Amino acid sequence: MSVPEPFGRHLLALHYRLLRDVRPQVRDRGGVLTAIGGRVPDEVAFGLHRACGYVPELVAYDVKLQSEPRLVVPGYSHVEEQHSGVEFRFYAAEAVLLVTDAKRSGLEGQALADAVAPALLNLTLTAREAERRSQQGHPVAHSVLMIFGQLAASAAL
Repeated sequence: MSVPEPFGRHLLALHYRLLRDVRPQVRDRGGVLTAIGGRVPDEVAFGLHRACGYVPELVAYDVKLQSEPRLVVPGYSHVEEQHSGVEFRFYAAEAVLLVTDAKRSGLEGQALADAVAPALLNLTLTAREAERRSQQGHPVAHSVLMIFGQLAASAAL
């Protein structure tokens, strides 16, 4: 199965295939819950669900430290170098505390993501920047998107 762009370039081929393959198993008004490391632009993550016949809703949002950054981040950096226009999104480690503080106010999902977005802009790193920081011994973080994709009523793929 061929994976349409921009999903392939953003390393979401397996997510795409999963969402397409499970569609016949999803009941009316049912859906699929996916966890996507938010290193990709939100519009790509939501567009992935729409392209597969689902209506996406961000039900949970968080920012976590990147585990094993010296193993993980270089792959994203390599893709940025190879594909013009593709940028991944990492954050300085302070982003974890920023989101944790915002969660204390009771915000979740899209409301939480919207509330922290302006402050996160100052902490955003490309994969290449994140790679440099991790090589210098500094932790980096990324968001985690829990997206519920409800089967679209009119989706005939």
